[in-house]
Amino acid sequence: MTSALIITGIILFFTTQALLCKKYADLYPGKPSLASPVMTVFCGLAVALTAMALSGFHPAVSPTTVWLGLANAAAVVGYYSFLILGAQTGPYSVLIVFSVAGGIVLPPVSAFLFFGERPSLGKIIAIAFILLAVWMVSYKKQEDRTFTAWFFPACILLALSNGAFGSLLETQQRLTGSVERNAMMAVSYFGLAAVSFVRLLVREKKGVFAAMRQTRVSFVVLLCCAVCMAVASNLLVLAIRYVNATVLYALENAGVMLLTVLASCLLFKEKLSPLNIVGCAIMAAAMAGVSLL
Repeated sequence: MTSALIITGIILFFTTQALLCKKYADLYPGKPSLASPVMTVFCGLAVALTAMALSGFHPAVSPTTVWLGLANAAAVVGYYSFLILGAQTGPYSVLIVFSVAGGIVLPPVSAFLFFGERPSLGKIIAIAFILLAVWMVSYKKQEDRTFTAWFFPACILLALSNGAFGSLLETQQRLTGSVERNAMMAVSYFGLAAVSFVRLLVREKKGVFAAMRQTRVSFVVLLCCAVCMAVASNLLVLAIRYVNATVLYALENAGVMLLTVLASCLLFKEKLSPLNIVGCAIMAAAMAGVSLL
């Protein structure tokens, strides 16, 4: 029951964050290209400060956690960078399959290679159906299918970045115990915020603080987005104590995607094709299969 509630919370908060990110991009008062790095600075600080607060601002930390946290910060920076590059150079329906595949497949592969945790055949089959459903759900008939030479390298690096995030979180808790999970999150997301701010500084120079300015509405949306990301991220590291890696990352990635699609239909009046609807049904059934098989 505890694990089910935690996973449900992770999916709900990450989905809400995704929807708020979309809204914030529309409301951001500066250059559209700066909305993502500005949001990343705020959200990274929110996650890191929340993790510090949960530890009483005296987190237990070892050199192992520091190095893994820095590696995780690099993975998160890579995820956002390659997501943007992939979206600019090729079809989103293919890009999202790589992203979700990396997030679902790499953590259990890492757990198997380094810690001998073997998923059942039933779970492997269910994951294969989830990946098929991801493509079905994201496919748009009218989507531009052209792509540049950078597209597939961006897809592969996106998959590796997304998978490395979960793998490093899992590895850190196995090596140092859950007592240092707050330090892991603090190092990871302070690193993300710092890199994002440096990027803004390089791009905008003296205009970096002007880029941070918000309207009242955009600030409220940004604040809500940061809170959702902080809650979801800290729930995720808590879930590692209770949930098998294969189940956790399959349900998290697929659940967020499925709920985001359904919420977009209700909130933004986005229409689903018959293929998208069948994909949603397959994904829901496959998620149940990952949990039960």
